[in-house]
Amino acid sequence: MKALLSLFFCLLLCVESRADLAADIQAIVDAEMASKSVAGAVVGVWSGGQPVTVFARGFSDIGGNVPMELTDHFRIASITKTFTTTRILQLEEAGLLSLSDPIGNYVPGLVNSTATLRQLGNMTAGFFDYSKDPAFVAEVEADPLRVWSPSELVARANALGPKFSPGSAWDYSNTHTVLLQMVIERVTGNSLAEEYQSAFATPLSLSQTSYPATADLPDPHAIGYNVDAATGQQTPAPNYNPSIFGGAGGIVSTLEDVRVWIEAVGRGDLVSAQSRSEQLDMIATGQGFDYGFGVLKFGDWIGHNGSFPPGYTSMALHDPVNDQTIVVLANSWFPDGYHFPDEVAVEIIPLLVPEPSTYALLAIAAAGFAVFLFRRYGRAK
Repeated sequence: MKALLSLFFCLLLCVESRADLAADIQAIVDAEMASKSVAGAVVGVWSGGQPVTVFARGFSDIGGNVPMELTDHFRIASITKTFTTTRILQLEEAGLLSLSDPIGNYVPGLVNSTATLRQLGNMTAGFFDYSKDPAFVAEVEADPLRVWSPSELVARANALGPKFSPGSAWDYSNTHTVLLQMVIERVTGNSLAEEYQSAFATPLSLSQTSYPATADLPDPHAIGYNVDAATGQQTPAPNYNPSIFGGAGGIVSTLEDVRVWIEAVGRGDLVSAQSRSEQLDMIATGQGFDYGFGVLKFGDWIGHNGSFPPGYTSMALHDPVNDQTIVVLANSWFPDGYHFPDEVAVEIIPLLVPEPSTYALLAIAAAGFAVFLFRRYGRAK
């Protein structure tokens, strides 16, 4: 019995030492924000469906001295790709397309017309990323509010020629997901915004998630900032029309809606078992994560990050093995490539790993201790 008591109190102390987990996570965020001059962020960590910590830091509007709020809207950038690719999987289940279809069946005149929808989703199709073309960037900067059609974006990439033959390499390209957007709109006859609403926003009650037609963000929202890594200077970013990224990065959402979404994706709630297998058929990228059909995988964590230059960065991850979730949305973008949500998530993840085993052992010890107390004292009455 002494051994059982020792184990119980030892584990109790372990859990008490983990009671400051929320403070540890907040300290990570505070330190990283201070060291990099991040304007503002909202952060949420959940375990077993319950919040470990959910908080806002910094400002949504520095000039107006407006503090960040949990309900603020952000451009979630490439987390949008998880919406577009999930819809493609659902349409395959409905018999409207096949992942083995060549993209040339849907969009004529492409340099890599034999690339399959599967290769577009897993980033092995070989199209140049139009958003990295200096000429395109210059045109966007000259007219930030211009509306770009998906076909215009693809034409920019197509004019650059193939980057590599389909299936021969892996390269992250917004062009791939914009092409999938064009497929969705062709086979359904609906706009991408309509498809997002009917397939995802309505069923999951994502009332604060939208694919906007203009550059305006819903209120309340966080103003985006460009941050000079060398000086820490925070400059309000131009408000670009989200059509520059389309189905690759145009969605606007909030912390809570992103949590609901990424948990549904991470658990596989939105697709069949066969589609789930396609979604999680991972390719080693050599960049510290694997990439499937529109989702990245880091250990047991499934999700996506995002960068909407200028102004916004994001990360959303769910670990279905241990039922844990991390969402970080920031209104700061760094031209030097620094990505605040990525850095914070990587620091938070190791803190979460011991939790399930600690609580499981504590439950066993507590149960044993309760049995002892009943046997020792229950019969005295």
